[in-house]
Amino acid sequence: MPPEEAYPRALAAASRAIQLDPNLAEAHASLAFGTFHWKWDPATADREFQRAIELEPNLALAQHWYANTLMSRKRTVEALREIGIAQRLDPTSTAILGSKRLILIVANREEEGRALLRQREATQSDYLPPHRYLEDQYLIHHEAQPFLAEQNFIVARTGDAAEMALAAAAARGYTNGGYDGMVRAMLDAFKKLPDGGSGQTVYTARLECLLGRPEEALRLLKIAYLNHEPAVY
Repeated sequence: MPPEEAYPRALAAASRAIQLDPNLAEAHASLAFGTFHWKWDPATADREFQRAIELEPNLALAQHWYANTLMSRKRTVEALREIGIAQRLDPTSTAILGSKRLILIVANREEEGRALLRQREATQSDYLPPHRYLEDQYLIHHEAQPFLAEQNFIVARTGDAAEMALAAAAARGYTNGGYDGMVRAMLDAFKKLPDGGSGQTVYTARLECLLGRPEEALRLLKIAYLNHEPAVY
């Protein structure tokens, strides 16, 4: 479902739930999530997350989502506190572990974050989010060969046609031109894909930035902002 359809419906449902029962913690957490990611209203989202946690202190989902929004605003000390609470409430959650890794990286504790992912890979090798997180980090740190290895691992398990096309382009580009050749080939392949929905413009901007073209990256980010792509925030 496109985000411009999904988010308004989700927000309406959460608001209606709160009208029916103002003490539903899950409804306040859902309203906070949508308010942050779609309305881009962090102050209201904070209030709703805090209300959810006040109503149900053991709701790991609320702590987890709140931590992610704090991370987005570089409030890493608070984010680590909230994700720590979420992890204590739900210690087996792979999603919470993945978020903790991202927060550690934003907090300039990258090796700790990577160590967590490798630990998860060792125990749940077929669970894809850790591989996607590592793929992302290898790409932005110019580590082409580990990036290609993670990309191939993911494609072998998803069978997604678009991801397969990007992986094939990345491998050809790396063979012909190293890291820069890989990113250029991915960018060319990405532009030929059908509209991928939310996040496509942001991802293209990222590739442009990795190629040392910040002006083009900023132009694309402005388009993504005007189109209200959730990936911008």
